[in-house]
Amino acid sequence: MGFVGHFRGIRQIIVVFNNRSYDGPRNRMFRLTKRQDADKKDIACYLGDPDVDFVGIANSFGIKGELVSSPDQIRPAMKRAVQATKDGRPYLIDAIIEQKGKGAGANWHPDISIAASRKRKI
Repeated sequence: MGFVGHFRGIRQIIVVFNNRSYDGPRNRMFRLTKRQDADKKDIACYLGDPDVDFVGIANSFGIKGELVSSPDQIRPAMKRAVQATKDGRPYLIDAIIEQKGKGAGANWHPDISIAASRKRKI
């Protein structure tokens, strides 16, 4: 049965409130450092580019799920999630929410390419 098989009997709805960032640490950094606030650059807490695929991660464990990016999608997604739990399976909802706080929307990261900086190409 393996590791994945253990999840099949767990009846739970997992909701990821996904703002594609770590709001708490980002807000602390923007409050504590004047330069980061002035530059409007979030160097440490942005979780996009590429976005984390929580549904794909759930699928890799045999858990069905879906991405919800607008309020009108919530009710149908919850109905599917409840039905999955009635059928004895877990279900994941990756709910995209807005960022909050002082550094909200400062979704910047340095353009770093390890491959481009290599001296010797393989």
